[in-house]
Amino acid sequence: MNPFVLHHDDNPDLFCDREELLATLESHLSNGRNLMLYGPRRMGKTALLRRMLLGKKGVVVDLLACQDLGEAISKIANTLLNHPDVENDLKDPFWQRLLQAFQISFNMNSVTGEPGVTVGFSDPTRAGEALGDLGAYLARIQPGFILCLDEFQQITHFPESNTEAIFRTWMQTHPNIRFAFSGSQSTLMAAMFSEK
Repeated sequence: MNPFVLHHDDNPDLFCDREELLATLESHLSNGRNLMLYGPRRMGKTALLRRMLLGKKGVVVDLLACQDLGEAISKIANTLLNHPDVENDLKDPFWQRLLQAFQISFNMNSVTGEPGVTVGFSDPTRAGEALGDLGAYLARIQPGFILCLDEFQQITHFPESNTEAIFRTWMQTHPNIRFAFSGSQSTLMAAMFSEK
């Protein structure tokens, strides 16, 4: 029998041998720094991020399957707006602005009966504006929220030529949000954050 858990599990008792690294990441976040975490695939970066988020307000968004900027923005928005740590008030003017920036539909989970939100985004010319609206809403209602973008190097494969600049501007214009960028292609990740 294999003693290792190979699926996602938030049980802190199963998290081992990274307490020092976890403390370093938490120190950076508490000091207002954003994070970049990279290493080979299947080495536990996502598990480390999830463990870091225990007891904090934040999410991990996996960008690996996204093919373009619109899909990435939709995935980020869907994850945020359906997360229990994100308070959604339909009367809030920021929420109203989000309704205009995205194609939002409300639905009901057929198994649990819980209400949900599905977000679509298809106008790449408004990508910066849409992320800005999302960031402004999140920073206003959840200061200090931690947004972990996993497999972030995927954005280098998007057909849009300015994707890195859009994400960099988003990060820089929303200092109340902590960003953690994680990826498995270390040279791409390092280049993205050091060469421009």
